[in-house]
Amino acid sequence: MEKYIKVRTLKQGFKNAFCGLSWAFRTQINFKIHVAGLMIALLFGFFLKINYLEWLILITVVSGVLTMELINTSLEQATDAITETYNKTIKKAKDTAAAAVLIYAFYAILVAIIVFGPKLRQLFS
Repeated sequence: MEKYIKVRTLKQGFKNAFCGLSWAFRTQINFKIHVAGLMIALLFGFFLKINYLEWLILITVVSGVLTMELINTSLEQATDAITETYNKTIKKAKDTAAAAVLIYAFYAILVAIIVFGPKLRQLFS
């Protein structure tokens, strides 16, 4: 069994973080879905010419969704490392983490409606 090596440099810390980000994007369908949402939000933002404050809100919300998904994924991976056999307590932890992502994703959709809705209404009226 390989021994885990503690991160001792800033460069190694960043390398590990980017490896985690890359792994999540390559292997996690939900993360890919959230990244697609980010791309759509950016396109809408540019197309609808949202203002500075709206950009700040949008970037904050989208970053929050991606962060929540990464935390959820890390919890899933950590619990799978403990045991892959069914465990009621681990299932509750995974389900609760997934629920946190779901709530934040609904919040992000609500923010998108508030930011983009009036601009889209103007565009099509």
